[in-house]
Amino acid sequence: SGTVTISAVNNDKDEPDKSVTVSGTASGGNGVANPSDVTLTITDDDNAPSFSTTVDDQAWTQYQPIAAFTLPTATGGDGTATHTLSPALPGGVSKDANHQVSGTPSVALSETTYTWAATETDGDKAELTFTISVDGVPSFGSQTIDDQTWTRGTAISVFTLPAATGGDGSVSYALSPDLPSGVTKDASHRVSGAPAATKALTTYTWTATDSDGDAASLTFEITVSEKPIVTLVLTPSAIDELTSGGTPSPGSATVTATLDKVSSSAVTITVSASPVRPAVPGDFTLSSAKTLTIAAGETTSSGTVTITAIDNDVDAPDKVVTVSGTTSNTGVTAPQDETLAIRDDEAAPTVSLAVTDAAISENGGTTTVTAKLSHASSATTTITVQPE
Repeated sequence: SGTVTISAVNNDKDEPDKSVTVSGTASGGNGVANPSDVTLTITDDDNAPSFSTTVDDQAWTQYQPIAAFTLPTATGGDGTATHTLSPALPGGVSKDANHQVSGTPSVALSETTYTWAATETDGDKAELTFTISVDGVPSFGSQTIDDQTWTRGTAISVFTLPAATGGDGSVSYALSPDLPSGVTKDASHRVSGAPAATKALTTYTWTATDSDGDAASLTFEITVSEKPIVTLVLTPSAIDELTSGGTPSPGSATVTATLDKVSSSAVTITVSASPVRPAVPGDFTLSSAKTLTIAAGETTSSGTVTITAIDNDVDAPDKVVTVSGTTSNTGVTAPQDETLAIRDDEAAPTVSLAVTDAAISENGGTTTVTAKLSHASSATTTITVQPE
């Protein structure tokens, strides 16, 4: 007689069915033995969330966009489940409110196990695991290398080839093809020197390679040309000692300068003029302004230099003046000399003879013969007198 009751205690946690062992101890009854145990099963009434699909393992490449994918949503359970992913995704990759994973990984990552969990408020949970790895590759990002235009025999503007970021392990660098003779790259990737020879436009490749062979590269061009050549220009190249027509005035020539190609820096030319014998310094004047300037990036000069003839009354051959120029810029080739002709304006003089006595005695009379030029000559004139 009597009643013993066992009651289940309800909870909100999904668990396996529970087993309870029910035992009894007998007393009295002239040695009645204890009863055998019986098992009571408590059937769980809570539902847990679950995933109906799996998540594929992910193998990505640094700096390359991934194929976007969506993590699954758990179903079932007794309420709303909160979804979480751990650990944090690699830099550059994110998960949105719809559980879509997308982006471009900015860091390398060794194979790592990720857990995607759905957890209810009562603690019921479902989990999926998958792996993510990011193969590190070197990258130059937005860096570039400017194309290079150099001049043979002139020191280049020193520059440094860029370093890559990322990659697995150590990163090595290579530049191909070889730099022009006279130009070198040091251990810090600093390029300097003066090219010893000309080189046609050539494409160069700067490559960064990591320890597992992934590579990134940049290309740029190098051209080595001869120095720009300065040329003096005389306008005109021949002048008159004295111009004719209107009001006579001494002839003059203007000196200018040109480059056959632009220079990266300004060029200053100092002009000089020297007579070629038999011309003398007194046959011309050089203006007080003797400097011409060709601005960087230009090919024609500014400034005015003039050479003006000096008139005289002496008959002489046409005169020759050598016009020269020296430059301030070692990155250009100095001009060759130019020749300016000064045309003499005096006609050849005429010779007249005179005698001291126009009549002399037949018996030993003498007279003196003299000669006179109508105007001076720059050369000695010899007159041979022959009475007829």
